[in-house]
Amino acid sequence: MCPGQSIGDGTFKPWNANGPCNFDENGINPAPFAETVDYPLDGISDPSTLHACISFRKAYAETYYNTNDIIRLKKETAGTELDFNGKEIEDSTQGPWSSNEQLRLIRGYDQTGNGNDFYWNTLSGMPIYMLANQVQVTMNDGSNAADFFGSASFYSGGAYSLNGTNGALIARFNGQSDTAWELFRSGSKSPFRALSGSAAALYDGVGTPTVYINNVEISAYTKGQGYTATTGQDVVVTIENIDWSANANWNVIAIYLLWFSDAHFSDVCIWNDTPGAGDIMKMQNAFAI
Repeated sequence: MCPGQSIGDGTFKPWNANGPCNFDENGINPAPFAETVDYPLDGISDPSTLHACISFRKAYAETYYNTNDIIRLKKETAGTELDFNGKEIEDSTQGPWSSNEQLRLIRGYDQTGNGNDFYWNTLSGMPIYMLANQVQVTMNDGSNAADFFGSASFYSGGAYSLNGTNGALIARFNGQSDTAWELFRSGSKSPFRALSGSAAALYDGVGTPTVYINNVEISAYTKGQGYTATTGQDVVVTIENIDWSANANWNVIAIYLLWFSDAHFSDVCIWNDTPGAGDIMKMQNAFAI
């Protein structure tokens, strides 16, 4: 029985007009279940170690749903640019705005509020967000993504200032088919390197992290396994116990989100140091395929 519901006289009455039992005069609740939207970044237990969180498909903090913007797009021919918040992307407003032109992704805004965006300045290197005639780039599950098509690469511009000894990274993408690529590269260092058939180490310059793909720890920490586990598949890659202090690059030079990858990429969160209790799992659930 719903709170406030009265059946003494055979009729249904609400507890109050705006309550959970908002029945009409005929005893019918036109909206018995209000839509709930989860904004996991608003529930992070320790924001101080969360460096950045960027999504090309949705808002993870409530203020980025209908106020702050999550991405900036550019019409490939006309050159017009426009920012979009989470609701606008959810409603696919980029389609009509595109005028059937191909859209390039200029910037992904950091939803933590720290200002650690990723972006690209030249058209030739901007990922493709929407093809001509309003064909959205997606992952296999149909969710919005950006196509990095090999030569495209987002970067941090200046130093990304990562220097913690127990950081983490979660990324959501589809590896497509490129035979050699790197996730989150600075100089020649990366916590996840993929190369078909290679027995070389999966990571370089980040200590000895633990790597999970779709919540399962990988069995062999090789570039070949990284390639096999992600090629053509939607994955959430979680990398924990990252020692950013193992190499100065992470603190002093720019970081590339992807390096020579054909991936369809949608989300990434980066921790500089030890994530708060439950925060990794919270974002894994939000990224879940």
